[in-house]
Amino acid sequence: MDASSRGWLKVEILDASGHAVWGYEKSVADRLMYNGVAQPVSWNGEGDLSSLRGRHVRLRFTGQSVKLYAFQFKE
Repeated sequence: MDASSRGWLKVEILDASGHAVWGYEKSVADRLMYNGVAQPVSWNGEGDLSSLRGRHVRLRFTGQSVKLYAFQFKE
């Protein structure tokens, strides 16, 4: 992502029907700031996604003064 001096990005995880998954809502998503190509996403300081394994999910990106170029899931 490429963020300006005040830029930030949050990632919310939604279920297949578009509802926020408990524990991964925008309200608990930690802000990603600064420029970088390998910034881990977290919610309340926790980045474990193992409880979502095998589920269909959607991502909602919310930000200000930021450009998102790519994202990746890693095991």
